[in-house]
Amino acid sequence: MYKHKERHKIDIISFGKASVEKKLEKQEKVVDKCTQKLRDSFDPDTSVRRRANLRIKRDNAIERRDIYSKQLEIIKDWKDELMAEHARKVNGKE
Repeated sequence: MYKHKERHKIDIISFGKASVEKKLEKQEKVVDKCTQKLRDSFDPDTSVRRRANLRIKRDNAIERRDIYSKQLEIIKDWKDELMAEHARKVNGKE
């Protein structure tokens, strides 16, 4: 029973990892889109205020991407710890 509980934790962490990976991929696309819009805005018809708003939007998108990236790192660390703990218990070292 105890082994199944540990395996279940690993499965839950794996599901969370997949979810955050999808969010990170979507956010990468948002960052690319915002960056491209900002690059395209450097023409005489675009106002200074519009470019400032585009920079803010891009910076916010980058910040969200970094948050997802950090979450993914934490999840990977948790999963590695759980896998190592599970392996020790299965092999009878604890």
